[in-house]
Amino acid sequence: MEAIGSRSLLSFSCNLCKTKVLVIGSFRPLDVKTKISFEIVCHAMLQPRKFMQRRKKVEVFKDAADEAEQKKWRKLMKEIEELGSAVPILKTQRAKMDALPRDLVLGTLVRFKQLKKWDLVSEILEWLRSQHWWDFSEMDFFMLITAYGKLGDFNRVERVLKYMNKKGYSPSVISHTALMEAYGRARQFSKAEAIFRRMQSSGPDPSPVTYQIILKTFVEMQRAGVKPDVVSYALLISAYGKARREQEALAVFEEMLDAGVRPTRKAYNILLDAFAISGMVEEARTVFKSMRRDKYEPDLCSYSTMLSAYVNASDMDGAEKFFRRIKEDGLKPNVVVYGTLMKGYAKLNNLEKIMRVYERMHLQGVEANQTIYTTIMDAHGKISDFGSAAIWFKEMSTHGLPPDQKAKNILLSLAKTPEEQKEANELVGNPSVSLHDSSKDSQFTEFVGDDEHGEQLKGAKTTYSGRDRAAFGHLEVNASKFTDLSNDVDNDDDDVEEDEEEKEEEHTDFIMSSSI
Repeated sequence: MEAIGSRSLLSFSCNLCKTKVLVIGSFRPLDVKTKISFEIVCHAMLQPRKFMQRRKKVEVFKDAADEAEQKKWRKLMKEIEELGSAVPILKTQRAKMDALPRDLVLGTLVRFKQLKKWDLVSEILEWLRSQHWWDFSEMDFFMLITAYGKLGDFNRVERVLKYMNKKGYSPSVISHTALMEAYGRARQFSKAEAIFRRMQSSGPDPSPVTYQIILKTFVEMQRAGVKPDVVSYALLISAYGKARREQEALAVFEEMLDAGVRPTRKAYNILLDAFAISGMVEEARTVFKSMRRDKYEPDLCSYSTMLSAYVNASDMDGAEKFFRRIKEDGLKPNVVVYGTLMKGYAKLNNLEKIMRVYERMHLQGVEANQTIYTTIMDAHGKISDFGSAAIWFKEMSTHGLPPDQKAKNILLSLAKTPEEQKEANELVGNPSVSLHDSSKDSQFTEFVGDDEHGEQLKGAKTTYSGRDRAAFGHLEVNASKFTDLSNDVDNDDDDVEEDEEEKEEEHTDFIMSSSI
């Protein structure tokens, strides 16, 4: 056994096949058939596993012209990477061809974005700004400020934003997030935090990526020895909560206590919300009780948040009991509390209970808001009851509440017959457009996606009418033929993508992912 222990497992397994193997206890040699079988097993152990073998990539071209075009593009990419600059190569290419195809430029931008070569992305976009043949749109500006944000060049981000404002472009979550990231990378932590606070208070609402970037900024703050105050801690807890990372939120809260920073009622409510979002009832109850221990009396916001924890856990018995406790503790439920309870029954598709909650609210003199009416409409929509949904839509308007987009979408989606479609379009203020209208002015929704996380702006979609397509025309060009086989540009691209997932690089394929 000592001899075996001195050898490696690999050498032992190899030599084991060549020697006579004894069965411990009997000391009888294995028969020939067993030896052969054992030898095969041993050799098989040394064979590469299928999942470890790199799959051979097979290129498929449409025709000879397509193959030539692909090879030409790869040569172009290689020349740019070797030179370390894109514009001289593109200028030379344009001189040879008289005009650069838009899909070639777009494919090049997409590829360098995938490779995270933001210096080349910004260089190309700055050059395109000065080219009369390129229609530089709002989405191009977004891509440019994203690139500068990645590079931590907040001066250039500010310059581009100032130019966009002069041209009449409205501030967006993309531009705010890019500027915040630029400040964070440049270690201008207070400015990054100020932008995040402004987004929370006055908009635009932070996106999932916004939260991820502010998390990174706070981590960098701590590494740099900058001590956050109670507001910074609260923002960090909120960011973790929105990202559904409850344990990190709790760890930050405990760190705040260890640092001697006394939490405020707002900080407690934020931590409570972090657990409530994911329906973590026990953890939320612990935080709720801790408020009184620290001599903070829970307010109606605290109770409403605690109620939402039960709702998000689909524990409606617990939610009803806690609803009664709100009254017992001397607080009057408001429209948010009733709406939270109705949301819970809506998740269970229980229309009867939804209406009972509505009647209780009405008897208590609490006025319904848009969310209440939309919840009731949605419940009727789930049983395909167009007539009832239309009645509640009118009720909303009667009470002076302009129906939100969700209410309009519910009504339009329920309209099946021509009569229902006509009524729905009239109610939403769109009498001339059929539900299935496919005219040039039909609306399309374009998501500003993220191929690294898939959700840079989930919930932050931009809607454009058909007549606005011209401004974004070059983004709709099919650039796939320049990117479908782009893995072959870098043989280690699979590894690059795996590294991206491991590192959770959160920023953006703002412009191009919908085009490829």
